[in-house]
Amino acid sequence: MSVRVTIEGREKLLKVGSLVLNRRKLLDESVYKEMLQFGQRLVATSKGKYLSGPRPDRLAPVTGHLRQNIVSTTKQTGAHLFELSFGTNIVYGRIHEYGGPVVQNGKTTFIMRK
Repeated sequence: MSVRVTIEGREKLLKVGSLVLNRRKLLDESVYKEMLQFGQRLVATSKGKYLSGPRPDRLAPVTGHLRQNIVSTTKQTGAHLFELSFGTNIVYGRIHEYGGPVVQNGKTTFIMRK
């Protein structure tokens, strides 16, 4: 006994499959673009609102080094997966954000965030 299966509309199916793949690519591009823009807004807000004073509620720049080194990076980490990193590689940035011990001139002072 044999079974015969006939699929009609093969061309339509292939066309729909192609459209789905194209839409997925457009979606990925859109998500990536939005993540880039979001990262840029994070950087701009951090620099403009939180690292531009006035004290004591916000950090006022002394050298501007911390503010200049706030960055965001967006990358594709896999199929349809993206990663946004935001922050600084400046060592003392962590103290300003979270608090902690600061050693200066041989003395340790503990900074506590509000």
